[in-house]
Amino acid sequence: MHIARLMFVLFLVGAPLAAGQETPPSAAQPVFKFQEVMVPVRDGVHLQTVIMAPLNQTKPLPILFRRTPYGVPEKALEKMPASLKELAQDGYIFVIQNLRGRFKSEGYFELSSHVDLNDPKATNELDRVAG
Repeated sequence: MHIARLMFVLFLVGAPLAAGQETPPSAAQPVFKFQEVMVPVRDGVHLQTVIMAPLNQTKPLPILFRRTPYGVPEKALEKMPASLKELAQDGYIFVIQNLRGRFKSEGYFELSSHVDLNDPKATNELDRVAG
């Protein structure tokens, strides 16, 4: 259910971009359209999420989604990081989300591989399900 909410937010973000009203980036401009949103997830907390989309987007683009305990960008990037260059050239939208309890994300940060699958509010911040 929480993925559906995020996809809806991304749809809303992409709608104004599809109009193609942005000008191409220059040395004085950011290289991405930058938006920070608080995305609700299934346990009721809101997670700080940054969406960086190409300035010249005119059609739907693929999305690269990453969750992190290390923080999201605070503002639009003015220089293309080498680690994103090729993906950005292919037109990816980058979505970076802080884990629960980190930076502006609500909730309590607990890095644990244990999860109670019978508890609908149980959380697991690792990339695997305990089993």
